[in-house]
Amino acid sequence: MEPIRVMGNQFAAGDQPIMLKGLGVGSWLNLEHFMMGVPGWDGDLRACLNQYSPRFMRRFTRNFFTAEDARYIRSLGINFIRVPINHHLFWDDEQDIPNPFGFAQLSRLAKICMDSGLYFLPDLHTTPGGHNPDWHSECRTGSPQFWAFGCLRRRVVRILGEIAVLLGDCPALLGYDLLNEPVLPQGHAALLNDFYRDAVAAIRRHDANHIVFLEGDRFSMDFSAVAPLDDAQWAYTFHFYPGVWDARLLEAAMPAAQRKEALEGALAAILGTMGGYQGPLLCGEMGYELSCLPTSLGLELTRMTIAALDARGSGWCLWCYKDAGFMGLVYPAADSGWMRLVGNVRGRWDHHSAARLGQAAAEAIGKLCPYPLTALEQERFQFVIRAMVAQTDVTHILTEALEALPPAVRETLPDDFQWHCCARNAGLEALLAEVCAQSMCCTAD
Repeated sequence: MEPIRVMGNQFAAGDQPIMLKGLGVGSWLNLEHFMMGVPGWDGDLRACLNQYSPRFMRRFTRNFFTAEDARYIRSLGINFIRVPINHHLFWDDEQDIPNPFGFAQLSRLAKICMDSGLYFLPDLHTTPGGHNPDWHSECRTGSPQFWAFGCLRRRVVRILGEIAVLLGDCPALLGYDLLNEPVLPQGHAALLNDFYRDAVAAIRRHDANHIVFLEGDRFSMDFSAVAPLDDAQWAYTFHFYPGVWDARLLEAAMPAAQRKEALEGALAAILGTMGGYQGPLLCGEMGYELSCLPTSLGLELTRMTIAALDARGSGWCLWCYKDAGFMGLVYPAADSGWMRLVGNVRGRWDHHSAARLGQAAAEAIGKLCPYPLTALEQERFQFVIRAMVAQTDVTHILTEALEALPPAVRETLPDDFQWHCCARNAGLEALLAEVCAQSMCCTAD
């Protein structure tokens, strides 16, 4: 495999331009509740699952992504995967030393990808204290403390440096996605730029060649505060979920021409924050909640979004590869123990109901205050409330759902995510194979 490089305004494998077309392998090395179909932040989820299914996480980690998965992904024409990682897997908080478990998983991942001809992009999805207020940064308080304490940022810089020691010579490594979806305190852009410079310096001590990817503020949609790097191998990577911000896109009655115009306008708004940036682009996340949409509409939205990104010359990465049937390409079989667990939870919890609960509670608090809350203050309240409720959801919902399963079923839960035990979204599979075949730059060989 030829290492991927920045070459002018393109990515290149050797001296040949390559269009990056990927899948996000979320909820493997960082559990996300809505993708797993059960409530709780990563740490609480791990503890609860291990309690009811002995050694669950070690078996789950081994089974979730294997050589079979990589070969299947590659057969579609996909040429890279973006892999979210949780900082806890790389650092032992109690002893304040590196945790070998996470590094072992990256070594295994590197071998799988080398053997299958698939590039991989590790993405630091969580940080100590949380770098945004939402669940996916492991922000357990709803208030991102990563930006308040330099010692937390220094720990993450060290983790990234250690990853560079491990992977710096691996040709299948696409690069380093330094921080997933940061959200900065108002007026503190320097914190992000200082962190990026320190992280790149730590990586470059061991790896002078691979690309470092910078994400923007406001969940990787606003790059106006991000300073360009003085480095030959760097690029911006952004996230694009227009359906989250414009509900009209999810309405089947919206005319196709109007939907196309709205998608292109939303994309232009993000790219417009990048100033005079002339380098290559990578959309690190895009996708739709397919289980909540009519099948034809979900696939058409995906197709139109990929087309909009292709038209801008941007690589893309669909979220996600494997989950519990929410927006993924691959998912446990309908009669599996895991989907029985999800069924036990359904009706009492989903991430939309959790968001509504947080919003309603924030509005109630606003009515009790002797002064009007701003929209930003209400948003902060709802994140804090959701973080608190997420912990009790594990006790009152997930625990009860697990206890309702027979012990023999609980024992085999980690096996339900093995590739040969899973079902596939045939429509999405065909769409990905089609759009990848349209570009001869899709090969990684």
